[in-house]
Amino acid sequence: MYIIGIQNSGLNNLHKKMKKVLTLINGKKKSLISVFNRGFQYGDALFETLVFENNKILFWDEHFARLTKGCNKLAIINFDEQVWLNDINIAIGRLKIKSGVIKLTLSRGITMRGYGFSSKVKPIRVVSVFSKIKTKPNVKLEICETKYGHNRKLAGIKHCNRLEQVLAKQEVKNDGIMLDYEGNVISTTTANIFIIKDNQLFTPNLNLCGINGTRRKIILDIARKHNIKTQIIELSIEDIYNADAVFITNSVFGVQGIKKIDDITYKNNELLKALQLSFNKYALKLGKEIYPIKSRCWKCYFLAVVIIGVIFRLGWFLSQPLNDDKVIEIKKRGITPIIHQLASIKPTTIEWFLILRTWGLLDTFQAGYYQISPKMNGFELLKNIVKGKEVKHRVVLTEGKTMLSYYDKLSNNKIFVADGSFEQVLSKAKIPFKFEGWLFPDSYDFVHKTKISNVFAISYQRMQTILDGLWKSRDKSLPLKNKYEAIILASLIEKETAFEPEKSKISGVFINRLEKSMKLQTDPSVIYALGDKFKPPLKRKDLRIDSPFNTYKYKGLPPMAIGSVSYSSLFSALHPDKSKYLYFVAKKDGSHYFSKTYKEHKQAIKKYLK
Repeated sequence: MYIIGIQNSGLNNLHKKMKKVLTLINGKKKSLISVFNRGFQYGDALFETLVFENNKILFWDEHFARLTKGCNKLAIINFDEQVWLNDINIAIGRLKIKSGVIKLTLSRGITMRGYGFSSKVKPIRVVSVFSKIKTKPNVKLEICETKYGHNRKLAGIKHCNRLEQVLAKQEVKNDGIMLDYEGNVISTTTANIFIIKDNQLFTPNLNLCGINGTRRKIILDIARKHNIKTQIIELSIEDIYNADAVFITNSVFGVQGIKKIDDITYKNNELLKALQLSFNKYALKLGKEIYPIKSRCWKCYFLAVVIIGVIFRLGWFLSQPLNDDKVIEIKKRGITPIIHQLASIKPTTIEWFLILRTWGLLDTFQAGYYQISPKMNGFELLKNIVKGKEVKHRVVLTEGKTMLSYYDKLSNNKIFVADGSFEQVLSKAKIPFKFEGWLFPDSYDFVHKTKISNVFAISYQRMQTILDGLWKSRDKSLPLKNKYEAIILASLIEKETAFEPEKSKISGVFINRLEKSMKLQTDPSVIYALGDKFKPPLKRKDLRIDSPFNTYKYKGLPPMAIGSVSYSSLFSALHPDKSKYLYFVAKKDGSHYFSKTYKEHKQAIKKYLK
């Protein structure tokens, strides 16, 4: 098999500039890849660029989630998360640095010529770790001639086919703004772009091209948590020129304000400063701790030092994998129960007794639940117990679901404790149980054996906080009597579409119909009314059901929300588009056609549904 070297004289010079760099291919230190590697042949690969500071990888979960999403889109087999982390730990340990840049590359694997591939092809992972290069911050941007092409399937993911950015980068000295062929701003050659106008945040829609950066996601999350009005729009060059401030984000430099674009100069902006400060605090908070594995010679040195007696025995004992996968509970009630609990993992009580006694660890133990994994060793377990690093489980409350479905999901999960019936849990969480939609759908992290009522209470408080902020900034002319009616309207929007750019438009249709005292005539409310009796597709006879939720029969909003609502749906309910549209019909691509008259609506139905 032909092999190509990835180290040459030019790369060696680059290595000298970087001071330190190390590459692992499938976990082994190599500098050669096959010429038949599909990443080399076709760019059939994905990559992630990460930063680590003081042995913490910034936003690891977001990077790995995007890598996983890319694998799903391209049907590339991914490696287990721990495999990647092990490679990173080895590479950083050998370089002996605490801060730097990591590049992960995942190729589909090696095949002979031709675009096709077998489902059995084995993926290849590459982990490169670099020491940081000191560079001057880029505060000027130019406009690039090279443009992005549209490809909905590849949009958002970080694949290795980046020729558009390569060509654009040749046009500019430092960095430049790239557009698509419709003239919309997408990003710079190396970063996502934001503008601030009238204390509102705007960033381009990336549904058709561009990379959905991890720092972009974090900035949007921070803005929403601080109730900063945020819009994802089709951004023009004129919007850039007329902005109060412009800033860019990427994995290496984080958040960088721009001072000049062409002949336009931007002043310091207080909102930008606040976002940068919040981002830096957020970055430290969400760092993934890593444990660099130094070269193997340290093990020989360690064994030589502790070759005799009990110290060697205990060190060897704790260095072995626990070979178990479960959660244990540590209770502060004496040495015997704790030893028995530890012995249930590794059945040797004498070693545990000596470790706890001679090292004086017993008084430092913190009660709680701790995760045991097969590759974890005794040192890591003791470190977690002493530091109180309890196992945390992520639960995702999905948009559009009912509170009862959340209760059933959590009740069937042994990780959580069902502390009563559905009604009792709602009562403990102080949620008005007769009304749907009070839980905010999101990802939440909880310790082992958390009560379901506590999960509900936290989600309920999150909804209260978000709803209060959005209600204050709402359009006061809306025909909504109270905050709960906003949730009801948002639940209809949530069920009508998952296409976020059109949510405010659909909200505008519902508001127009309410103001004209027209029936809303929305299918999801009828489906909710039918409950278990609903058999898709929705039939004409279903529209005759006598229920207050039947918006084909009764005017106004339903008496209650029909499911949980996302931030975007709630925002759209309180900030609808101003239009004269009264009808809409779904198209095959998930978007909608909007009509002002019933005649136009009937023509749209004929075109898109028949």
